[in-house]
Amino acid sequence: MARIFGPAIACTILALSTLPAPAQSLCDMMPAATVKALLHLGRDLAATPDTEWGNGCDYNIPNGALPVVEAITSDDTGMDSIALTNHVASLNDDDQLVTGIGEAAIYTQDTNAQDPSTPGISYTRQSLIFRDQDKIVDFVVMTTQHPPTEADVLSLGKFISLEPVGKLQDPAD
Repeated sequence: MARIFGPAIACTILALSTLPAPAQSLCDMMPAATVKALLHLGRDLAATPDTEWGNGCDYNIPNGALPVVEAITSDDTGMDSIALTNHVASLNDDDQLVTGIGEAAIYTQDTNAQDPSTPGISYTRQSLIFRDQDKIVDFVVMTTQHPPTEADVLSLGKFISLEPVGKLQDPAD
């Protein structure tokens, strides 16, 4: 009986078969435990894919009313690209340009944000949006108490910039 594979080829095939599959969603690329650690949150988060506006992920406290973190990646084309370019060109009073995270990074914090689904409750809303790897990446952090620091929110962007976010496909593609 002829040998089809030599020992070196068999080891290579075995090694390749044990490689992790590439991330298919932002939730895979940035697990809930990573978000919890980067934001120094005391409670666990659950990650739920959200493809309404691109390849996104909602990070919720189990049984919580709103996502604590909404993360979205979309292709840096069309209206999304134009909107970010225009936003960078005419910043609001609360916007800060941020360096060291992708390109055209903007951080915003609103300490009295409202959400129609929870009337009467005020949130601290922190937003980070930037271009990276032909994608627009957007993080929105909503908390009612003890908001993360600006540095913690920026760490989300720094983390995802080190990942192959450009390989994530928008569901419409």
